[in-house]
Amino acid sequence: MYLLYQMLRKMKEMNNLEQISFHQNQNAALKRLNDIDDGKLKACVMKLLNRFKIKI
Repeated sequence: MYLLYQMLRKMKEMNNLEQISFHQNQNAALKRLNDIDDGKLKACVMKLLNRFKIKI
């Protein structure tokens, strides 16, 4: 869980720095991710993990 959360945080950082050019849809998703605060981001990750029954 923590690793996935850190990965999403790193994606936010990379998008903020615009170091990597992403496919248009991925870039749009990352821009949306930038608008989500950390609490909501963590809740979203937890929902995804629960939905797909992923145990960490």
